[in-house]
Amino acid sequence: MTVTPELRRDYFLRQVFLAALFGSLGLFLAYQGLRRHMPLLAGFGASSVAVWAAIAFWNYRQGPRSLDRDGVTRRDGRRFLWKDLTAKREGRGRLPGGQPGPLNHLDLVFPTGAVRVFPFTLENAGEVMETITRRTTPCPICGTLGEYHRGFQKGGREAEDTFLPAAAGSLVDVRKTEDGLLQKCPECGDHFLYQSTYEFLVSGSEDEQVLTRVVM
Repeated sequence: MTVTPELRRDYFLRQVFLAALFGSLGLFLAYQGLRRHMPLLAGFGASSVAVWAAIAFWNYRQGPRSLDRDGVTRRDGRRFLWKDLTAKREGRGRLPGGQPGPLNHLDLVFPTGAVRVFPFTLENAGEVMETITRRTTPCPICGTLGEYHRGFQKGGREAEDTFLPAAAGSLVDVRKTEDGLLQKCPECGDHFLYQSTYEFLVSGSEDEQVLTRVVM
């Protein structure tokens, strides 16, 4: 499942307001500098507009464009995988009493870059933050399950038998498909395909179970 962060309408209105504010102030200073033959003032006015525009554009590009089971894609197209995540850093203000204030932004830090999430700018902030928590916190039920597991038992060779991990027994059946039995983790909602075969042989019957994590 892919989650697409949706920017709130007031985010764009706020950017327009700030652009008008900084732009008018910067242009006014630049105009006064040119009029009074003060190049430093003119340069300061022009550069203040350029710096604000660069910061606003940088913050926008650092935000998430989509999140899925494997990783997150930034708005600049760069892709980061959850398995490579090294840190989650919360940016909070301070209340008058010194206590941490509401969450302003969350930085997802990877070896090759970071993704900055501003929850208050998102229409579906709850869904986005829930997805981040689910993908960056090991699931207590299926967190020990990998992408693929196989169990095999052969009659008369019990010492060589292998079985699926114990966590597989906590998965919940969803429905039967042509490929096998679709199962679901009751905690995080990840899906798995369970396949089993049985073959009767005189020399010893063979049982095989395969569990594969699937993308829904």
